[in-house]
Amino acid sequence: MDLKIIKKDYLPKLSWLTEINKNNNNINLYCGPWVEADKNFFVEGAWDGDFNDINFDSSVVFMGSGGIVKNDYIKFVTPCNTVEALYSCKQGDTYYFSNSIPFLLEITNEELDFNYLDYENDFLSISDGINSYIDKVPLNSSNDIEVHYFKNIIVDKNLKVTKQNKPTPPNFKNYDDYYSFLITKLKHIDHNFRSKNRVKTYGPIVFSSNGYDSAACAALGREIECNTAIVYESKKAREDTGKPIVKKLGYETIIEKEELDYLKMNNTEDSVSNGELGTSIFFSSSEPYLEGTYILSGIHGDWVWDKHAKPNEEILRSFYPDTARKEFRLRVGFHFVTIPFFAVQSHFDLYRISNSKEMEPWSIGNDYDRPIARRILEDQGIPRDMFGIAKDGGAGSSLRFLNLTYLKRVMPKKCYEDFREYYKKNKNKRKRNLKYLMRSIRYSLYILKVILQQKKIIQSFKDTERKYTCSPWAPSFLFF
Repeated sequence: MDLKIIKKDYLPKLSWLTEINKNNNNINLYCGPWVEADKNFFVEGAWDGDFNDINFDSSVVFMGSGGIVKNDYIKFVTPCNTVEALYSCKQGDTYYFSNSIPFLLEITNEELDFNYLDYENDFLSISDGINSYIDKVPLNSSNDIEVHYFKNIIVDKNLKVTKQNKPTPPNFKNYDDYYSFLITKLKHIDHNFRSKNRVKTYGPIVFSSNGYDSAACAALGREIECNTAIVYESKKAREDTGKPIVKKLGYETIIEKEELDYLKMNNTEDSVSNGELGTSIFFSSSEPYLEGTYILSGIHGDWVWDKHAKPNEEILRSFYPDTARKEFRLRVGFHFVTIPFFAVQSHFDLYRISNSKEMEPWSIGNDYDRPIARRILEDQGIPRDMFGIAKDGGAGSSLRFLNLTYLKRVMPKKCYEDFREYYKKNKNKRKRNLKYLMRSIRYSLYILKVILQQKKIIQSFKDTERKYTCSPWAPSFLFF
């Protein structure tokens, strides 16, 4: 099989799509200008090896996506995290794979189904882990979008698909063992991102709050001479900013933003393009600083660094799995390096270390307790009372609730006006049948319980099945 590379400057910088036809030995690769590609591989991302050694399929810390072409097959490589997926669709004798849902839909001429009410639920299902997420979502035709997380996918000349597990990471005996692993891998990834053999090189940047995970990443970033930090003030708690932490760590450039700065932007539609509706929309206001960077991210630290989170092999996630920034990343041209996902399969070791006697000096004994992250920070001189005191939730807005009236309040004005016109034009394409009526009733009951809880009329209520927390009204049209 041979790779035919077709680069287009008008495509998002890091997007790619392959077209594999059963009757043609060529694999057509359509990609943006910053995708690294040669006769036997393509990649947007980095790994813990030399860039000239095309072995990212065997890395336990690969960040990004790509493919490796052999004589009789192509291996698609997903990232070693569950923040981003690959997507595919088969049409007759042709199989399409891409790192972008809009790209895949455009090339295949497929459309979403206005009467399908579960797109948001389906894409949130990666929270249930890599063995339980919904890996096929329906289209308006008889086809599906296939969703691939945390496995490499081998496709041969006959379009037969074989899934391959990610490599097994090492075991860790103690904190020093794990910390050494993090630093070593981080330095190797930094070296890879800076390779002179790349079409485009990248430098590190960090976002920091005064919680555990992002602040720990800021501390780790100093080991690779990261000098730029972005800090947000939350609309919920003005003291959430991580500025005092990154200042004490010695960061030279500190960019201060507010969570609601995104309301001044006009290009926030990226935040709904992967089905998780706008939970990272605040991020869009940092666009001017992100091109050509890689972000040191603390995503998933709430699981692997929390001493109370029971270890698991499924890579369970929080309700909002932080998948919403994918299209934004591909368009702007930056990468995520999700440090807590390094060796994520070794969660059992990390749980044992977090609860070990050696880590007791860094355990504060409450429900919000992450000794590994705390030790990383305190070992670099950050006082105990500067971080990880109470779980505020940090910056984070969402477009997933209620109706058009709610969206008007939380969307940038121009984006809302464009969406409102789209919604009015297309809302009648959805059948108001019994299924829609029942879903609306269930969702209304959920909202009522939330309001009663907020008003402290009821203390709590039994968790509602996730799909009934997803609005069937105007917000559900955002993904279209």
